[in-house]
Amino acid sequence: KLLSMLLALVMVVGMLPAMSLTANAVNASSVTITASDGTQTVIAATTGTAGDPWSYDAATATLTLNNWTGQKISANGDLNLHLVGTNTITIPSSTAEVVGIDIGSSSSMFNLNITADTGGTLNINGTTQGDFYGVKAYTYITNGTVNIDITSSGSSSSYGMWGNVYFTENETSQATLNVKVKDTDTTKYGYLSAFGNASVIVKNRSNVTVNAEAHVSSANKYT
Repeated sequence: KLLSMLLALVMVVGMLPAMSLTANAVNASSVTITASDGTQTVIAATTGTAGDPWSYDAATATLTLNNWTGQKISANGDLNLHLVGTNTITIPSSTAEVVGIDIGSSSSMFNLNITADTGGTLNINGTTQGDFYGVKAYTYITNGTVNIDITSSGSSSSYGMWGNVYFTENETSQATLNVKVKDTDTTKYGYLSAFGNASVIVKNRSNVTVNAEAHVSSANKYT
């Protein structure tokens, strides 16, 4: 009986990560955007107008980007991201880990919900010296275009996107996701993936395009 109880306990514990993915949504109480010059702005209240490079609706945790450029976006809970025009995140070159969009904390990760006006685009690119994540979130894409193109010259473990990527069901608009990652270091061990710890999930729609590439220069690195 004791053995049976232990086996049952092991099975329950083994299910915990999967169960955590369906936890109740918790909207972000604040969003931090980092401008191209490295200046950080913490947003916790509704601010900005439709014509600004960015605006935020605190009631719905919706950040709208309108032809915005910067270095990073982070939030401490679920974030809705709406794209107008062409928006670009250029990650800085650093020996420390860099992230383009970081939705969560060191102990948990939250949802990033992406919608777009017609032609709405998000580019995440850059050349860095160490490890990177283009997007670190459970990402849901309704429409629009997301392009990730990042190169490292000294990565040990880096990912274009970390966490499952879902495409909203029964959506009539086109959604396109292009992920290209590259590491030019010829000596380091490690991993380089377009999608890390992730599945790409498309259900009940046909208008989705996904392209993924990972290129390494070291025979000791896995893709």
